[in-house]
Amino acid sequence: MEKYLIKGKLNPLVLLAALGGILAVFQSGKMLLAALLMLIPILILILEPARCLYLAMAYSFIDFLLRKLGPVAFLSGIWDELFFIFILTAVLIKYIYHGEFRYRITNLDIPIALFVSISLFLLLYNSPEMRIGIEGFRVIIQYIFWYFATVNVLKHKRHVKGLIMSLLVVVSFMALHGIYQYVIGVEIPSTWVDQAEIGVRTRVFSILTSPNILGSLMVLCAPIGLGFAYGEKAWFKKAIYLLCSLAMLLCLVFTFSRGAWISFAGAIVVFGLLRDRRIIAAFAIAGVLVFIFVPSVANRLLYMLSPTYIASSTRGGRIGRWDKAIQIIKNYPLLGMGFGRFGGAVAARYEIAGTFYVDNFYLKTAVETGIIGIVSFLGLLISALRQGLRSIWMVQDKLLQDIGIGVFSGLIGVIAHNAVENVFEVPMMSTLFWILVAALVSMRYVEIPEQTKM
Repeated sequence: MEKYLIKGKLNPLVLLAALGGILAVFQSGKMLLAALLMLIPILILILEPARCLYLAMAYSFIDFLLRKLGPVAFLSGIWDELFFIFILTAVLIKYIYHGEFRYRITNLDIPIALFVSISLFLLLYNSPEMRIGIEGFRVIIQYIFWYFATVNVLKHKRHVKGLIMSLLVVVSFMALHGIYQYVIGVEIPSTWVDQAEIGVRTRVFSILTSPNILGSLMVLCAPIGLGFAYGEKAWFKKAIYLLCSLAMLLCLVFTFSRGAWISFAGAIVVFGLLRDRRIIAAFAIAGVLVFIFVPSVANRLLYMLSPTYIASSTRGGRIGRWDKAIQIIKNYPLLGMGFGRFGGAVAARYEIAGTFYVDNFYLKTAVETGIIGIVSFLGLLISALRQGLRSIWMVQDKLLQDIGIGVFSGLIGVIAHNAVENVFEVPMMSTLFWILVAALVSMRYVEIPEQTKM
């Protein structure tokens, strides 16, 4: 029996296996829902809230299963909100059980509160249609609250390391799946490749719905694998982490997402500046070799600089859409058009006249919220990076510091990718982004005693 326990507690893997058995046995959606509702309080009582949070690292896998399993497909649009409530309930029950509650105040609380307050003002003051405004507001604000849940759940170094390791494992398997898709030449929609391009036979997407978002996920996690490799002392473990990073890099290449490639280059420069500048040179050499010996990669990059692409992009692609967005900003400079009214999934869902995907989250936000909104949002991102960098320099644990450098570099990559893609509109990416921000900030709190922190 001991092998199923971790220090007297039921192994989470056993619980996941039990959940898989339930999914296999129950045929009725109502019966399955009842079984899940019965399992939730058991999970809350047995697991630490931090261990429950590990499941969020499998966001993409859970979302994929719910979309594919008929009996529970109705949960695919709300499961993440239910899971967030579940985490808060687990925290509340644990603290009531232990007879104490201590909210962890961080230096990022005020910037978040300021941004949420400004956004709420813009929602109430400048929403021509409130239901559209609320949905657009939710796209930006909802996932930020994962920060507060995470930073108050991670109480020990093992929690931070375990959380980030969980993400690394999940994304490594997705990377291998992406490589497999490239090998077999998975079929893709014709719109994913410009008809004028040559040499691109497929673009991988794993269990997601977009190669660009898969590329963004690789950009986020490949530097984390490098961080683990640098910090780990055992050569065998170093090799495993390097192989994970290599799989993610290959998958990133096979997404043929130019925006993700460029964003990863930025992430590696940051990683090199913070940890080891030699890695910048190593990746630069590797990039040149790939450009020379992999024609499909070279063609995709060179096509981006060709007159054909520039004309096509200006006529109906990114360049043309960005120019239109800038023109709209000039018409609504201070407060914008209102949440959910331009450039993204909400505007498309409600068929707002004249809207289109702008493929730049910052331009989208500027059009919807004006100068006030975009400045406050960029200020929040800068504050998050500043606090994350401060945590890296404060921790003494070498492995934790290297992991932090990897996380920080990955976050930089995602922020950069949003300049050419609406990455923050994807619930999975926003959730993982703010959970990792919280994990990075938490590093200083889990290592340094509460009473010694400023």
